[in-house]
Amino acid sequence: AYLIAYLTRQISMLYVANSAAVILVVLVSAWAKLSGDATLVLISWLGLAGFYGVAWIYRVLRGRSRVWFAMMISGIITAISAGMFALFSSDLLVISAATVVLFGTAAASIFSDYEAKKVQLNPTGTFFAVAAVQRLLSLVFPDLHFLIFSHIWAAWFLAYYAVFSLTKQRSRATLSLVVSLLVLTVPCLFEAIISGGWYQLLFLVEQVAIVIAGLISSRKLSTIWGAVGVTLAALYMMRGFQALLSITVGLLVIAAVIYVIVRANKKG
Repeated sequence: AYLIAYLTRQISMLYVANSAAVILVVLVSAWAKLSGDATLVLISWLGLAGFYGVAWIYRVLRGRSRVWFAMMISGIITAISAGMFALFSSDLLVISAATVVLFGTAAASIFSDYEAKKVQLNPTGTFFAVAAVQRLLSLVFPDLHFLIFSHIWAAWFLAYYAVFSLTKQRSRATLSLVVSLLVLTVPCLFEAIISGGWYQLLFLVEQVAIVIAGLISSRKLSTIWGAVGVTLAALYMMRGFQALLSITVGLLVIAAVIYVIVRANKKG
């Protein structure tokens, strides 16, 4: 198939040849009586080390071309697709191998976007790398609290908020910031309401941190979001107090929130 692609100079035949290589790996794995999870790991490594490796070598020798692009895309798609399905395994070795592949794919997509001066492939690559980390942690530490994972995802969205802000993509930056705040706030809010205790304090501290971050970065969205969260947390934590004290303290908190919002608007 690769010989036909070379002779005909047809890029479509190159994609066919890559598909045939994947099928060959599946057949060899079946002949060797490997498990389905092991086959997926082999396919993901074929995508990263095989297809993407060839693309990188071709680029070094001959520069960018349709062949380079076809091999690069084939490599990233193959590695992500097979690695993603391998994450459903319960075998620690398979999960670890898939995690390495997905991190390599994330690095490759980041490098590709850096050269192109555009944010195109790396959000997809890094998304599955973070998903691999979550799967690996959940397997190694089965009792790990879900808030750990929500904070990891919030950090991922926040990182892309910074990337999109630096690249002047305001709509994508705002979307990333909103999703980050949602992922950070909603799970912690539910846990604070259901479990109480120090989770309420954690929610309050996080919302105060959001307010401070909003003031430092002059982002009114973060400031208002955090101020509303602080108000809700304070009023909820005072629900057992006497009515008069609750009203008094609540009004003070609301007054402080209004002051913060007005100050943020003035800065804006």
